[in-house]
Amino acid sequence: MKDLIPFEQLKEFLTIRDEIDKMFDRYFVKSNDQKQLSEIAWIPPIDVEETDEEIIVKIEIPSMKKEDIKISIQNEHLIVEGDKKQMEEEIKRTYHRIERPFGKFKRVVAIPYEVKVDNVKAIYVDGLLTICMTKSEATKPVTIPINIK
Repeated sequence: MKDLIPFEQLKEFLTIRDEIDKMFDRYFVKSNDQKQLSEIAWIPPIDVEETDEEIIVKIEIPSMKKEDIKISIQNEHLIVEGDKKQMEEEIKRTYHRIERPFGKFKRVVAIPYEVKVDNVKAIYVDGLLTICMTKSEATKPVTIPINIK
């Protein structure tokens, strides 16, 4: 019986959660002015995969144009930045809720191996950006045969 939480404590916890929800609502909604719709801070989800030959990075960035995405490699880091703009006709409407993120983002991914920078490929299909970086010869695994004498 000692492990049960009294109802009053549970009610207090829910009140704290409501306050935190209100805080986040205030943070993300900057203005009621429809000319300045708030930009929601967003971080696109990312996957980093490794094969014997390459490092593959996948980033979900739906509804973006190729011109609004910048990819670079600097100091052993892959940098993907972009600016997802809201459509002009959407800005002129009255919204009660906006949950689809827009605005600027920047993702920096440490590259675990040296890659051939001149051989990096980026493909953007159906909102998924896939970046393939071929490992340099020095970082590829080498199998060493064992001689028996």
